[in-house]
Amino acid sequence: MTNLEFRRLRRQINISFQDDRSGLDPARVIDRASYSFTGRNRLFPITGITTTPQFPSTHAQVSISITNNGRRLRAGRFRFTARSGGIEDLAGNALDGEFTGRFPSGNAQPGGHFVAGLQPPRRIVAVSLHSPRLLRASLFGVEHQPIIR
Repeated sequence: MTNLEFRRLRRQINISFQDDRSGLDPARVIDRASYSFTGRNRLFPITGITTTPQFPSTHAQVSISITNNGRRLRAGRFRFTARSGGIEDLAGNALDGEFTGRFPSGNAQPGGHFVAGLQPPRRIVAVSLHSPRLLRASLFGVEHQPIIR
């Protein structure tokens, strides 16, 4: 994963993936079971997933919609997970998602969920490979997982 943007008031998460080999499996990337979003002691249903139209490719931008019974998400701590066994490339290699607070995620070994805690102080939180200062200044640990503020 190379980018994450959380838009709390829109109930939306935008993420970017990059695969350096065969390209991402589009069916696996848009499968709602590949992702989870929790916070305030509950699991929020994921209601929709859209991707960039140039699938299959080695780069993908994904937009994930989260529902809260039609209401805004109140401020607080949230956790976003992209499951390694759910997201794969066309060759069947699982997502290398271990997140250590820097993008791109991964440890050069196939497998490993991408897990990020989110605690936005503002309406939009965006971190990417190109904003390492913002990312470093925004992290703190919870259960050995980084929190992106």
